Amino acid sequence: HYHLFTPMVKCDTEEGDTLAGKYKPRTKNIKHMCRYCHIPTAKGDRYSAKYPYKTQKEIEKLIRGGKLDKLQKISQHPIENAWYKILSNQGNDRGIHGATPSDKTHAIDLGMLKRTREIFFKAVGESAAVAQDIAGLGRLYGKLISHQSDRSMPLTNFSNSIGQGRKMAKEYKGVILLIAAILRSTKGRELVGTKKKFREDHKKDDWLLLVELLLEWEAYLCEPRMLKRHVKRLEKKHRFIMYIMKKVANRTTGMGLKIMKYHVVLHMADDILNFGVPLEFDTGANESHHKASKVAAKMTQRNASTFTQQVAERMFEFYLLDLGLQEVQHDHPIWDYYERNMHQAPSHIGV
Repeated sequence: HYHLFTPMVKCDTEEGDTLAGKYKPRTKNIKHMCRYCHIPTAKGDRYSAKYPYKTQKEIEKLIRGGKLDKLQKISQHPIENAWYKILSNQGNDRGIHGATPSDKTHAIDLGMLKRTREIFFKAVGESAAVAQDIAGLGRLYGKLISHQSDRSMPLTNFSNSIGQGRKMAKEYKGVILLIAAILRSTKGRELVGTKKKFREDHKKDDWLLLVELLLEWEAYLCEPRMLKRHVKRLEKKHRFIMYIMKKVANRTTGMGLKIMKYHVVLHMADDILNFGVPLEFDTGANESHHKASKVAAKMTQRNASTFTQQVAERMFEFYLLDLGLQEVQHDHPIWDYYERNMHQAPSHIGV
């Protein structure tokens, strides 16, 4: 038999919980919130937390011994996990419980950055008139920032408000950049200063420190190469980032910051040491493959029994239409005119 070398699994947070056999719900009634370690859900927002990791040997022993009550206390399903026999990583004894690293797209872009935007505009007042003025200022700055040739800059020119609506994961760093610009500008500080939570200058400066720190951190995590000695120092630096987040932008709704996307920052440095730079296990590129199927899914009857078949049919129709359009375009007389006179075919011709 030929066994594939499988050191880890590239997945998002929910998929990682499923593969590790952990309970998927993350309500306050669930004992443990993390698939990595034994931290109780009630202490999930502690940036100074240090709890032992879950190991394959530990979980297997409880399952074989039928210790269902103990498994329940650590929020683990009593299943014979097939991944225990598949993984080839010999770097530690954690098995699948340490082989589902949290990716940057979900943990940072859709986690820390998205939550920061949410908490900022909640502090400003989502329905307040000043929130609309701030959003308008953000739109103005977004257009100005986009007028440059640096392709490494994030997208800042949004058609809708930066404080409302869903954004793609990669767009949230652009939103955070605009919040930083607002907090740096005279007009922006004047607007946010009308709200109680931003009245003193030091509170505005605290928010500015947070958003600039998040931008620097996100840029570092996108680096294609990292020095080992720097990564080892990340554990302490990540705790500092979590401390600033909790002090400046503490979430008061729902579970607060007792959420996996906040706690998982504690484990990121260890993931990088084990599996390489974050780009190695980021799911951003994989997520882009879903766009066509998501459009097709919206064009079905949403019936569970026929959903898969109908999505496949819509996808097949998309491919046929694209192929037919290309054939029609190449046969069109205007195309021949461009090829004869311009020595190149146009990128698109309306037919």
